[in-house]
Amino acid sequence: MPVEDVRAGALVWTLDLDGKRAAMPVARISKTVVPSNHQVVHLVLDDGRELWVSPGHPTRMGVSLESCMPGIPWMG
Repeated sequence: MPVEDVRAGALVWTLDLDGKRAAMPVARISKTVVPSNHQVVHLVLDDGRELWVSPGHPTRMGVSLESCMPGIPWMG
């Protein structure tokens, strides 16, 4: 589902407390104004899933995505 179509109550895949994949309803949505030079990264995972995310987006472990991939010139 494209992120722009996500609404409160929509079921999305996430991880449960045991780290297992689970379909859960979205509790709330929000929007953030970003500068015109904001970058989005297209990631393709080993299992074929695709993500479009900001380099600064936090991972499940609480660190930014860009810090997980040293040597990549994310922000110019």
